Amino acid sequence: MVKTRRSVVDLLVDLINIPSPSEDELALCQFVYRFLGSFAFDQIEKQVVDERGFNIIAKSGQPKIILQAHLDTVPPFIGADVKAGKIFGRGSCDTKSCLAAMITAAGQALDENLTDFGLIFTVGEETNFRGVKKLLGKYQHLPLVVVGEPTGLKPVNGHFGIGTITVKAEGKAAHTSTPNQGVNAIEKLLAGLAKLANFLPQKGSLLSLVKISGGAAENVIPDQAQALYNFRIFPQDKQANYPAKFKQILTGLDLSVEPGLILPPIKLAIPKNLAFLGPGITVPYATELSFFKKGLVLGPGEIKWAHSQNEFIKIKELERAVDLYKEIITVCQ
Repeated sequence: MVKTRRSVVDLLVDLINIPSPSEDELALCQFVYRFLGSFAFDQIEKQVVDERGFNIIAKSGQPKIILQAHLDTVPPFIGADVKAGKIFGRGSCDTKSCLAAMITAAGQALDENLTDFGLIFTVGEETNFRGVKKLLGKYQHLPLVVVGEPTGLKPVNGHFGIGTITVKAEGKAAHTSTPNQGVNAIEKLLAGLAKLANFLPQKGSLLSLVKISGGAAENVIPDQAQALYNFRIFPQDKQANYPAKFKQILTGLDLSVEPGLILPPIKLAIPKNLAFLGPGITVPYATELSFFKKGLVLGPGEIKWAHSQNEFIKIKELERAVDLYKEIITVCQ
């Protein structure tokens, strides 16, 4: 039987000790859903995404504010360890600390009969955003959303967008003893990459060639090759249609340009009633706020420790996060 009231430290330790890598979050989904089940929410919904996990939506009254965090982590699993005023383990920083603090703050708010707020927890944030995409298929008009990510408890009201572009070349396979019978896809791709090497994104944005693949065997002329680019879009970038730019640069070459998932950058005003959080800052990573488009990002921990072998959260900062999330709920009544 899941206890409904426990310290935020104990709750975070429990959350960390349930492995929840992207695409395998089901056990944690079930734990959190059961845990919230005895809270005094008016509605708790299990939104099935697939057989590997589900989103959780909890509401009290008519929500004016939503606290949101993702349930998944990056691999590998690292169990919880509490020492020297810190909690170590996978997800301790990114972002099970936000999850624990939001749940704890919600419990305190409900105990004080506060209403008109909600919680949303999603799966798949670290990979393909399958959870939030499923969520917005049903909930298209959400109120202000506070997205939980490690920000050092500073409000983030601006962040980069992200995206990928794949450049593909197709050739014709042949035996390497008769190369004139084939068309070398890798050589075609390299010609394109040479042109792209001179392209610079607008100042502030970032573009990286992150993966190249192709070919079949040492004695086969390669009939396919591809290169993957990652780009991060500065909020003030005015030429953010990088797939179109790639196509323009590669005009005349027999190459295809295929954009992947692209999240737009965010630059929002801090709501007046949340001014107590301090001035907003802009960060170079992206979050699910790109989907919600209305709100801010706030959570304990430092992004530099996220995904690291020594990932941790300071207990004092975790407890402060509970207070801040509770205050957010209170001022939004």
